[in-house]
Amino acid sequence: MSKIPYLLRRGNTFYFRIAVPAELREKFKCREVIQSLKTERRTEAVPLALGLASEVTEMQ
Repeated sequence: MSKIPYLLRRGNTFYFRIAVPAELREKFKCREVIQSLKTERRTEAVPLALGLASEVTEMQ
């Protein structure tokens, strides 16, 4: 199983996590964004996390 940099597991639930670029931290008032993927299954969490990462990187 390869490591997905945007995937975080807390207990049994998977979360999406991405760092906010330094130049945008003042605007967003945070260093990272964390959002629950509302699943306990890695097979469901990986595509969700990669999809969110794609959306976020397009916004930059």
